[in-house]
Amino acid sequence: TWSFSSVDRFLRSHRRFKDPAPPAGGADEPPRQTDRPPVPSSGLSDMPAGPDVGTFLHTVIEKVDFRSPSIQDDLVKRLTGSWELGTADPESVADGLVKAMETPLAPTFSDTRLLDVEPSDRLNELIFDLRLADTTDRVALAEVCRTVPTASSDDPYSSYFADMANRMDNMNVAGHLTGSIDLVLRLDGPRFLVVDYKSNRAHPPGDPSWLDHYEEAPLREEMIKHDYPLQAFLYSVALHRYLRWRLPDYDPSAHLAGSAYLFLRGMVGPPGTDGRTTGVTCWRPPIEAILSADRILAGDQ
Repeated sequence: TWSFSSVDRFLRSHRRFKDPAPPAGGADEPPRQTDRPPVPSSGLSDMPAGPDVGTFLHTVIEKVDFRSPSIQDDLVKRLTGSWELGTADPESVADGLVKAMETPLAPTFSDTRLLDVEPSDRLNELIFDLRLADTTDRVALAEVCRTVPTASSDDPYSSYFADMANRMDNMNVAGHLTGSIDLVLRLDGPRFLVVDYKSNRAHPPGDPSWLDHYEEAPLREEMIKHDYPLQAFLYSVALHRYLRWRLPDYDPSAHLAGSAYLFLRGMVGPPGTDGRTTGVTCWRPPIEAILSADRILAGDQ
């Protein structure tokens, strides 16, 4: 049995190069330029970091009703007394979570917010168990990765997956690929969207321009740093198989909406006067890549 976590551990132990050290500051280095006024930090942006915090927040968000008129109070009750948040104020963290839920996901998704989602349109923690090739041969994950640049050289993660294929050239798997998708949203159409919550602290503590770290370009760097594009791609293949089994007249081109990765700390509500939304990065993998990867995982080369 394989999971994204086990694949990720393999990748981190087989890196072909070391990540460059962060640039050192100096007296002659100009300050970072930004056209956004400084945004005050919040209980959510300043809360502790780490896997325990992430797991706890996932559970809180999973259990709360996005449409509840008392959602602020509901969140405070679930947050109060939690050791994972340390000395963070539950009311401030709850306020930050509400702002995150008020943040539009993307114009592509009709600017849907989590607060707009009815319970009947959300599927929490979709557990999948992908049976891999039912043959004596193992599945080469490098071939799975090559489907993305092969399908579209213009894809924003094309170069990432080409490099990933080289890093995975000795990783062959068999059995089952297991995992759990944080949330599947049913949008208009209907279209179905993979949603993943991330509690990563992408900004240095105390940075007055902390919110700049949650814009699209730095978030894509954060995605690559943690191999989240691979996770999003495997989740998309899993959702493809699920919908193929469950949805009459299923058409992946029409029904697969892609993925939205929600970096909760940077989701601060509706766009400001500059029209920019932070904390959300979306990606729709090439449909042909999803279909090809599904065939490869099933043993059909």
